[in-house]
Amino acid sequence: MSFVELPVELIEMICVRCSLDEIKTLRLTCQSLRNVADDYLFPEIVTVMTRDSMEAARQIAQHPKFCRQPRLLCFQGDTSEPLQFEEWKSKLQSQIEVDAHITKADRKHLQELGEISMRRDRDREIDPDLEAREKALIQLIRANADAQPKPSYSEAQLQDHYGHYSELAYEGMQIIEDETIQRCMQAVFEKCSNIRAFDFTTANALRVHTHKENKQFRRGLITPFGDYERCAEGLEAMQEIVLAADEAGYSPQTLRLGSVTFHVARHPDLSRAMSRFMAKVENLHWIVSTPYLEDDDLGVDSEEFAEIMLGFQEGYCTNLMSSAGNLRSLELDMPCPNPGEDKIELSDVVGTLSWPNLRNVAITTIYANSTDLVDFLLRHAATLERLELNEVTLNGEWPECFSKFAGKLPRLKEVQLRGVFDINSGFFCFFGDLYTSRGNEYSQRVARYIIEGGEEFPMPPDNNREEAMIPDSESDDHEESDSDDEDFLFAEEDDDLLGIDVQH
Repeated sequence: MSFVELPVELIEMICVRCSLDEIKTLRLTCQSLRNVADDYLFPEIVTVMTRDSMEAARQIAQHPKFCRQPRLLCFQGDTSEPLQFEEWKSKLQSQIEVDAHITKADRKHLQELGEISMRRDRDREIDPDLEAREKALIQLIRANADAQPKPSYSEAQLQDHYGHYSELAYEGMQIIEDETIQRCMQAVFEKCSNIRAFDFTTANALRVHTHKENKQFRRGLITPFGDYERCAEGLEAMQEIVLAADEAGYSPQTLRLGSVTFHVARHPDLSRAMSRFMAKVENLHWIVSTPYLEDDDLGVDSEEFAEIMLGFQEGYCTNLMSSAGNLRSLELDMPCPNPGEDKIELSDVVGTLSWPNLRNVAITTIYANSTDLVDFLLRHAATLERLELNEVTLNGEWPECFSKFAGKLPRLKEVQLRGVFDINSGFFCFFGDLYTSRGNEYSQRVARYIIEGGEEFPMPPDNNREEAMIPDSESDDHEESDSDDEDFLFAEEDDDLLGIDVQH
């Protein structure tokens, strides 16, 4: 039997496992294969906070053929802040300066500068050599930025761009208030029956530079980055989406929330709907947003952080987690406190819960009692295959804690450890920079110990604390990868970008 003679059901099984490029190639072979492969050309719907985007998503849902294609709905929740003209001009000038700083030649310098800042915060002391290097990097970055060509606009052009920006800012609020988001998302959840994954992201947490490729936002010159309500990132839009899903009876298999406020777990209007939204979730990745101060991108709002911590302590997170009884993968990035302030506690995140199918656990920025951490891991010893711990503070002693579960997780195949691991009395060890592809050499030694066990825990090398304080010029390069959305159902104002005619 030739490939073209295969039953449609088998060809569909093959298409599900093909990449987009492979689907395009498959369509060129013959008409019978093309008829099947056409249904796999557009795996995603990507929406932004505009009325046209919501309407385009609704039209896709109503199309008899294309409604069956998307398997992922990605909602970009970034919103534009309402500004006066002079405020907007000032912000535009700042954005132009920042864009000039971020050149390919500067990326290593910017990375090193960020590492210096992080390590200075950890040590809370001024290292003269580190301070001198920081000043030299700043001067070098500024010199490179000054050499970059910068755009200029006439006053009339600025007024025109500002007018379009203001329209988008107003529209972002209106589509929440008039329930446009809820109506359109309900249509998508009801009609697009193959959507198994839902992403909600702000501030490039899950995708990079998507708004910069959007014609509507480009006309406003200043592209949104995050929710301008910094202490409630994504809350209002998520409320509309969860209520829409509840009306449609929809729960995703994979749920990814990128820089979304914890308040979605404690909002009084969402408690029941959010639990039903989580009911079928098997893969959960939640980057809980950090409440940064409005006028200081580097400082955390301590009062708001304390309010978030109280919500965790009152059990809102464990109640929500208990709704997802089918979890196979749990990845949580907790909000970052100011240096020296308390982190969210592990017991307030997972409590005494256990998931019979849990295979993967990744937790970042957490405080844990030694007993709680050990018990949580041993509760999942029969299923756990991958473990990732980053930036953990322990109430207890790390060598003793590690020894209690090392070699006792028989299915464990991979362990990743990164960042600074503290104890109540201070620094214990450094496992490598948080945003590298893997930890340092010492982290790999400890990872092997956790998987294989052993008679003695490998203590940190003598230079481990110094490694945590000195920028590593050999650390992984981080090239920004722009998501390629041109082949997806990008729900925005221009139907040509959809690659389909949603009217027919």
